[in-house]
Formats: sequence, structure tokens, C-alpha cells
Amino acid sequence: MKLQKIDHVNLVVNDLQRSCEFYHQVLGMKVLKLPHHRFALKFGRQKINLFTFEQAQSLVGFASHSKPGTANLCFL
Repeated sequence: MKLQKIDHVNLVVNDLQRSCEFYHQVLGMKVLKLPHHRFALKFGRQKINLFTFEQAQSLVGFASHSKPGTANLCFL
């Protein structure tokens, strides 16, 4: 298998609002509001999905021990 790129990153955070403000104001990323009180960050062709601990626990494929500050990558 030859990897082509990182498709997206999922990041577990303590506070969605504060995280969005930081990534937007400090790093200039675009904040995308998604359905079901979800948020993503865009910069260039990259995307970071933000989840609270509670949201991460309800997602299939997320490790059951995900904690704020942990992340997972999706490769193509």
C-alpha cells in the first residue's frame, strides 16, 4: 500500500468554542459549523474535525479511551 496523503485529522478537545476561537484567531484557520453541534477547521486542502470527549465516545471507530488532546488520522 502506498499512502497518498492525510485526508483528515480528528481531534478531541475540552471546549469546542475555545478551540475554534484559538485555531481561527491565532492560526487563521476557517471554522466550519457542521450538523449535530460539530465543527471542523480548514486550512488549504487540510481538514481537522473537532470533537468533545462525549462526542468522540459515540462515534464508531474512535478508540474508547479517547481523551481531550488525543487525535486520529485518516490516510488515503
